[in-house]
Amino acid sequence: MIEVWDVDPHLPTESQAELDAESGRGLWLVGKLTTKWGSYPAARGKVVWGEIAVSGG
Repeated sequence: MIEVWDVDPHLPTESQAELDAESGRGLWLVGKLTTKWGSYPAARGKVVWGEIAVSGG
C-alpha cells in the first residue's frame, strides 16, 4: 500500500478532464495503477491511499 498526505482537507472526487486540460487526471491515474484506492481525513488535511498488486513473491 502507498499513502500520500496533503494539507487540503477536501476529500478527492473523480472527474472527467477535458482533452486539452492541464490538470484533473490524478485520480484517473491512481485508479488505473492500483487495485483499490480511497481517502480519509487526517488531523491536518487528508490521506489518499492505493493498493498496488505485486506479482512473484
